[in-house]
Amino acid sequence: MPSDYFLRNLPVAGAVLFPFTHVTNDTTLQKCARLYELHMDHYEKSVSESGSIYGFTALGSTMVIGASTYAAVRGFPKKNAGEDFYMLNKIRKLAHIKAVAGTPIEIEARLSDRVPFGTGTNLKKIRSLLEQHGSEGGFKSYNECCFRVLKCALQYIDKISRNPDFLEDTRIRQPQNSTDKAQFLAIKTLINLGLIKQVEQINRQRIDPHQKLQQLTNWFDALKTLRFINQMRLEYPDKSLLAMTETKRQKGGPV
Repeated sequence: MPSDYFLRNLPVAGAVLFPFTHVTNDTTLQKCARLYELHMDHYEKSVSESGSIYGFTALGSTMVIGASTYAAVRGFPKKNAGEDFYMLNKIRKLAHIKAVAGTPIEIEARLSDRVPFGTGTNLKKIRSLLEQHGSEGGFKSYNECCFRVLKCALQYIDKISRNPDFLEDTRIRQPQNSTDKAQFLAIKTLINLGLIKQVEQINRQRIDPHQKLQQLTNWFDALKTLRFINQMRLEYPDKSLLAMTETKRQKGGPV
């Protein structure tokens, strides 16, 4: 635990996330951990830059949760894996999640196949990839185009909240007349995720556009956002993570 762990001034938020780093004496495993951290950071920043409120990295050991917030969401969900992700997903619908600066928490990097996803499982997959290809450049992550479509989807959600007829009008003209692949994929995937039923429920309520947007934002949460991005990966194949990172660095953007 960092020496300044209890000395930091925490922001007012439902949950606070501490910086972290994975550590190990195994040189190859350390490379795997670095790639995994870059992968998580790439997803978090890309989701946030798309306009979503669900851009966060969920690691249980880095989370500090306010007591009132913990009670409001009724504690951690009963999940065999990913409970930290589901917890932050619930919290973000009620309160802000903020990051705090300071000395990173050191997390032991270790291989595991106890659960189908998570740090240990992903490190094991990355290590296997490095052993096969011998180069970190072969590790691939989310294509930037996936997040361009996410941004388009979030813009649609905003327009739907302000215009009850927007979704129906878009459904009628979009498939036949759209020349923009991102727009077509955005509305198609949102509908596949259940947008129509959600909009019908909201339109039956006497609420203002701001409240409609809040309900749609709660519906299109962290889990649906992840499902959305995974659907986009079928359209836009993953790319070399290090190559994308280098391109951002050359353009002077956040890495």
